Amino acid sequence: MSKFLNSLDIFPYGPKVRKNRTEVISLVVGLALFILGLSGLPFSNFMGLHLSVFHCLTITAAGVVLFWNGYLANEKGSYWACFGFGTFFALRAALGFLFGQHGVASLGSMEDRVFRIVPNFQVLGTADYILDALLCLILFAGAYDWSSRGRVSRAH
Repeated sequence: MSKFLNSLDIFPYGPKVRKNRTEVISLVVGLALFILGLSGLPFSNFMGLHLSVFHCLTITAAGVVLFWNGYLANEKGSYWACFGFGTFFALRAALGFLFGQHGVASLGSMEDRVFRIVPNFQVLGTADYILDALLCLILFAGAYDWSSRGRVSRAH
């Protein structure tokens, strides 16, 4: 699996430097979040998520920052993007699982854990917390990979 991740040359017009796992995770997760954010605009119940316009913009912005740092082959930037957004998604998942209440989400379905960040504007449900928890684990794995290699940085 690591040979596959290290051999990805997704975009041939970027820097011709071999990407490490932190950069590849940042690149792939960023692209996936960008696509998810854009697909949530016309389909607000995409994959069972509660994708309001604000939620889509938040996910799309996170995807752009992660993708950009992974694309530029910037190890330190990819580390901080993975760590920062991993923390952001971990906090959202923890708040939702701990403080979510039984209720009706904005899309009309009954949920066990509904957390209203901004009522009727940013409402998250159980599927959102599960996605946030998975994202934080993946992003923390990317940040850990960089920190476990001794923080060796390439000169640009």
